[in-house]
Amino acid sequence: SASVVVAGLFIMLSVAMEPSTLQNVVLCVGFGLGLVTFTTSAVLISEFVPVLQRGAALGIYVATITLSGVICPAVFGWIVQGGGAGAAGYHAAFLVSGVLVLCGGLAGLALINPPREAARIAKLILAAG
Repeated sequence: SASVVVAGLFIMLSVAMEPSTLQNVVLCVGFGLGLVTFTTSAVLISEFVPVLQRGAALGIYVATITLSGVICPAVFGWIVQGGGAGAAGYHAAFLVSGVLVLCGGLAGLALINPPREAARIAKLILAAG
């Protein structure tokens, strides 16, 4: 989640920079750091989801992640189109992206706790069994 927070900050920082190679690097690093979640989330899910439900949980996770590949380009384009002439629409779209990524990272830092979830699920299994 910390890498996602940094990713959101980099994406937002890129909007404040003058067009340059450095801006491209900052933007690429920002979007690249967010990709860490693809692998780490699967590991987190596997850590606390019971073996019999693990395949379904990972399938739901992958479906959710790939669905964003359908929705996000349309929303990004809508923001760019509504932003007016020139670069203003792109600045708005990248700023919205950065804020959403930052909020997701902060939510992850606050909410993700695999040991707590594993203990909670273990209690549920013992109570049912």
